[in-house]
Amino acid sequence: MSKARAAAKLAGLPIIHPFAAGIDIGSRFHVVVVSPDLCDEPVQTFQALPVISSEWPVGSSRRVSEQW
Repeated sequence: MSKARAAAKLAGLPIIHPFAAGIDIGSRFHVVVVSPDLCDEPVQTFQALPVISSEWPVGSSRRVSEQW
């Protein structure tokens, strides 16, 4: 049994997809988490960049605003 499966069993949650990532999309930054068995830094954060409508391609802002 791998470390991840053993830890999940202790927590009471089964591992369904051992190579899946957890992703948290926030307004200021995004966080991606993978199993510690897969890499040296299992938690990565990325800054969320604001989108300025004047920088969108022509026509894109109209379609997006119509959806909201």
